[in-house]
Amino acid sequence: MRRLGLAVSFSVLLTLPTSLLAATFELRDLYRDTRMKAMGGAGIASEIEDRDAIQGIFTNPAQMAGNSDFTFHYLTGDLGASWDTYTSINAGRTALSNFTFSNLNALIGKNIYANGQYVAAVTAPHFGAAILLDAQAGFYAQNPSYPEYTVAVQSTNGVQAAWGTTIDFSGPRQRRPRKGKSARAAASVGNEMRVGLGGKVMWRKGGFKEVPLSTLVSADQDFLNQLMGNYEIGYGVDAGTQFISTVSEGFSWSLGASYINLGDMNFRRSNADTQRGNLTAGVGAKLQLRGLTSLSFAYDHANLNQAVDWRKRQHFGVNWELPGISVFGGIHQTYLSYGASFDAWLIRVTAASYAEELGGSAYEMGDRRYVVRLAMRFAL
Repeated sequence: MRRLGLAVSFSVLLTLPTSLLAATFELRDLYRDTRMKAMGGAGIASEIEDRDAIQGIFTNPAQMAGNSDFTFHYLTGDLGASWDTYTSINAGRTALSNFTFSNLNALIGKNIYANGQYVAAVTAPHFGAAILLDAQAGFYAQNPSYPEYTVAVQSTNGVQAAWGTTIDFSGPRQRRPRKGKSARAAASVGNEMRVGLGGKVMWRKGGFKEVPLSTLVSADQDFLNQLMGNYEIGYGVDAGTQFISTVSEGFSWSLGASYINLGDMNFRRSNADTQRGNLTAGVGAKLQLRGLTSLSFAYDHANLNQAVDWRKRQHFGVNWELPGISVFGGIHQTYLSYGASFDAWLIRVTAASYAEELGGSAYEMGDRRYVVRLAMRFAL
C-alpha cells in the first residue's frame, strides 16, 4: 500500500501541475453534536443538561463535571448529507455502484457528501464513556475545464472516555445563610472552575484523498478498496477547562477552552487520514425566562492551532428552549445554521442545517448540509 501511495504521488507530479489538483480545505471534526451544528458549531463553554452529556465526552471533557445523573444513551444516531447529494442522488448511486470515470463525470461541479454515525454511551457524575461508529463518503469535482477531484471514503470506529471535576470559588460555605430565601439565593450564586481530561482509541481506514486525473481515468471498483486500505489504530488525548459564574437564579455566563486530539491523532502504518487537533476557546451565557423557557448564547473561536482564514473559525449560536421543544440558530463559518429538536422523555429528535466552507477562505465554496438525529436514553 505504501508503494501504491508513492506511485500515485509520483504520477501526480508527472501529469498535473499542483494548481490543478483537488484542494479542499474543510475543517473536519470527527464528532460534532447535531444541536451544536444547528447553533453554528458553538458550545464548548456552555453549561449542558445531563441529557446532552455525550457532547462533553467528545468536545470538552470539563463539561462532564456538571453531569449529575447515571444515564444510558443506548441510541444516538445521525444521518446527514449535502444538498448536492439530494439533488444528484441517482447519479451518485450510479457512480458508487459502478465506480468509473465516465459515471463520475456526471458529478462534476457537485459536492457529494454523506455521513452516518452511531454512538452509545454511559454517563455518570463527572464521567462518561462512549462507543463511536462513523462512516463518511464524498466526491468533490470542481472546475470542468481543469477538473479537480477529491474522493472521500472513510470509516472510523472507537471508544472514548472523559472525566471532569470542579473547583468551587464561591467562598466558605459555613458563612452562607442556611435557611430562608437568602439561603436559596446564595445556593444558586457562585463561581466554579471545571477541568477535564479525555482519552480515546480509534481504528480508521480511508479518508479524503486528492486524486489526479491520470489516476481517476483508469479507476474501477477496486480503486475504492485501494484508497481505503486497512484499519489501523490511533490514540488521542483531550483536555478542557470551563469557568462558570452564576450571577443570579436567572442568569449565568461561562468561559471555556478545549484541545481535542492534542498533537493530532495519527493512525499507524496506514494511509488513513490524520485526525487533526482542534484548539477552541469560547464564551457562553444562559438567561432563564418565565416558566421553563430559557435563552442560551454561545460563541466559539475554533481551530486556533491551524493556519486558516479567521472567518472559518467563527461559530455563534442561540438556543431558545421551551417545554419539550428547542429552537436553534447561528452562524457557522459565516454561513447561516438553524434547527430544532423535540424531546419526549426517552426520545429526542433533532434536525439541523448548516454549511461547511470547503475552500481556503470564507465565501469561496460553501457546502449546505442537513442532518437528523434520533437519540434514545434512560436513567439508570
